[in-house]
Amino acid sequence: MMSKAPGAEPGYDLADIDPSKFGFVIGFSPYRSRALEAVCDVLLPIGTFAETSGTFVNCEGRWQSFGGVANPVGEARPGWKVLRVLGNLLEVDGFDFETSEDVLDACRSAFGEAELDTAYKGSDPVVRTNDETVAVKAVPMYDIDPVVRRANALQLTPEARRSRGEVAG
Repeated sequence: MMSKAPGAEPGYDLADIDPSKFGFVIGFSPYRSRALEAVCDVLLPIGTFAETSGTFVNCEGRWQSFGGVANPVGEARPGWKVLRVLGNLLEVDGFDFETSEDVLDACRSAFGEAELDTAYKGSDPVVRTNDETVAVKAVPMYDIDPVVRRANALQLTPEARRSRGEVAG
């Protein structure tokens, strides 16, 4: 099984995960949870986005690179380094990267410049109103990613409490 999103968690980010469909599942996450343990045969610790350098393609199709601002906690390592070690242990070609910039260079060579594609490719129902198509997928603001989900101060805000139905909106 391969998730499209780093830090994806069953119950939040992945719908209808049936571990029996996969032979062996390896999870990479900065967080340990019962939900991940239920679907993963092995769970490897990786750093959060703030603990590694990397690049993403923004909604305008631009490549944006960033540097880590903290060291990964405990035995965690940047995700690309964990994959490099696994690739080397399994003697797979193409896992010789020394830096995240090497990974970026390989991605740019393989994919070229990113092209913006805003076409909806999901399977959730859509609502059409006034010639405008809107995907129906409500994600509360403070449930958007694993870091924010674990930020106690954010979870105590009225908006977060409202999204959980604890406070009338």
